[in-house]
Amino acid sequence: MSVMTQEKEELISDIKGMKSGSIEQMALVTYYSLSSYFKALLAFGRKSNVTKDNLRVIKEMYHILRKENALLNFILRNVDRIDVDAASNVVEMLDSLNDKTVEYYYDVIEEVEDACECNEERRGSRPRKNFPTLTQTDSYEKEVIALGENLDSLKGFLDYEPEFWSFIKPYTRTANVNLELMSGMFYVVPITDQDNIVCGVSLLAPEVVDLKSALLAIQIYEKAYRIYQLRGKTYQKVEDTPSDLPRQYEEEFLPSKLQMAFNRKNVN
Repeated sequence: MSVMTQEKEELISDIKGMKSGSIEQMALVTYYSLSSYFKALLAFGRKSNVTKDNLRVIKEMYHILRKENALLNFILRNVDRIDVDAASNVVEMLDSLNDKTVEYYYDVIEEVEDACECNEERRGSRPRKNFPTLTQTDSYEKEVIALGENLDSLKGFLDYEPEFWSFIKPYTRTANVNLELMSGMFYVVPITDQDNIVCGVSLLAPEVVDLKSALLAIQIYEKAYRIYQLRGKTYQKVEDTPSDLPRQYEEEFLPSKLQMAFNRKNVN
């Protein structure tokens, strides 16, 4: 078995383990929440917010695990065409969030239990949460959907004319590296003749395998396009001015893909 095949098998195994664990988590949260619900019912009555919160915990946890399952299913369906390392990082991110979420809801249930034992309703208020759950942010969905992105989809987003891509092709190199450590290695520089006339552009861009690499690649290709527009002209330095393209990609382009991907039944 090749290293890549082994890594893919490990990724699939990890995802299936998470999906299986989610069923157990849902069962346990439901069990403890219902147990706490009946205690709160006796202590504070049916109309108490503390009593009702036990049922909200079950509902919230269900929606969280349902979304997590849909995201994991997306990765499984596309496992043969996505970067395994990038996908493993995202799965690890989801797993870490899951751990924090489960721990938080157990804390909620524990606070209710303490309130019932002390017969002090105010002690049943939810503890402060310092992170958004999976249903309170779309950042994790974007991370997952971006695993399916590549240079072709990035070209579609940028919508530069085909002549640009043909122009830079002979001078373009890509690399798939850890961007946490190596993001500074990427560059875009003009190629000029003896008269400082732009005749080409040399660039090293990240291979598009996830959200971070896609956002960096957008910046690289946008700067290359500015140089391309100077071809045949005397080179004048292209400033690294702030661009709205990364924001548009993350907040408009990817959400549209999310809607298409998850409008289908993704929960198995």
